[in-house]
Amino acid sequence: MAILFMLYAMSPDDITALVQSMSIKDSKPPPPKPASDPPKRYNAVPPPATIQPKPRKSRYTPRPKTKHPNGSAAHAPPNPQQPPNPTSSPQDAQHSNEPASSPNPPRSQPRHRNPPPNPKPPPPSARLRAPKRFVPASPDPPAPPPSPERVYTVLFEPYGVVAGVFSSLVTATTAVRALGGGGGQQGGKGGAEGLRVFGVRGGRLEIVPQKLRDVRKEGEGGEGEEGGGGERTGPGEEAVRTASRATKQSGSEGVVFLAVDRSLVIGAFKGGKDAWEACVEHREQVSWCATAPLREKSEWVDARGLPRARGRIEGGGWHEWGVEVYELDEIVGLREEREREREMEMKERLERGLEGRLRDVERRLRGMGIPD
Repeated sequence: MAILFMLYAMSPDDITALVQSMSIKDSKPPPPKPASDPPKRYNAVPPPATIQPKPRKSRYTPRPKTKHPNGSAAHAPPNPQQPPNPTSSPQDAQHSNEPASSPNPPRSQPRHRNPPPNPKPPPPSARLRAPKRFVPASPDPPAPPPSPERVYTVLFEPYGVVAGVFSSLVTATTAVRALGGGGGQQGGKGGAEGLRVFGVRGGRLEIVPQKLRDVRKEGEGGEGEEGGGGERTGPGEEAVRTASRATKQSGSEGVVFLAVDRSLVIGAFKGGKDAWEACVEHREQVSWCATAPLREKSEWVDARGLPRARGRIEGGGWHEWGVEVYELDEIVGLREEREREREMEMKERLERGLEGRLRDVERRLRGMGIPD
């Protein structure tokens, strides 16, 4: 009422001045004019907008940490028996049960992508393949293979030359094929023993199976025993005994000693002394079975250190006994025989060539009128 009374008492000019003053106080000052904008370019490229990265959701939700009595921090579940705080509101209690999450929690384990499922099952060979076991190398050298109980001698007949001694029938047959042997059939006289005959140029090749004997293992003879009768005396016999001890070669693998009587193979042995005793025994059997005694007997040692013996039976010819050493699975005899034949052929060709040249020289001299 007081305001209306004052307005009624005021003149119109005073009222207009009052209204203008009130409008000036309520109005805000106009904003300052911006600086002159640069001229617009119609072909200008706008600046690239900065892309804000999206916040990354963390899969890790840490548990509330509690302190142990010793002072170390550890994760522990809330204690259900602890009474709630009476001053806290229900909303605070609800938020307190929720685990606290940090904006950038540490990653406990790296994330691994699951491999795609394999549509094809592994092959049976891969499933049944056993793992390889590491076998350490033994410091000891490997043991040599056991010596065979039977050997196969290849003979070149009718000359009685030993072409080699082999450990199996397969290797003997292979050697015969390498020497040019063709065909192959069981021998008539030795068919029951497995003798095989192969035809070859100039003769035939025979595979004779024999037992490889070890007299000491069989118990047929000892270190101090001497087989045979009482004719094993004389100065030559002592030299032969010394040579037989030298050719003993106990422990050598792959070596076979043959006791031979010229072209007849008496037997195969593992030791040189056993082979020589077989030769002496065979010599005594020949002298006992013959109608006439053995004469002109002699014993010696050849250049290779092997014992030899010779004797003559009236009406039966000469006999020569000896020990031969052969390597298993090696062709020897026939190769040496062929080398000798080649040497003889070369000598004959050389002689024929010299004779032909001399004849040509004589013809030229005669054609020139020069007397011989």
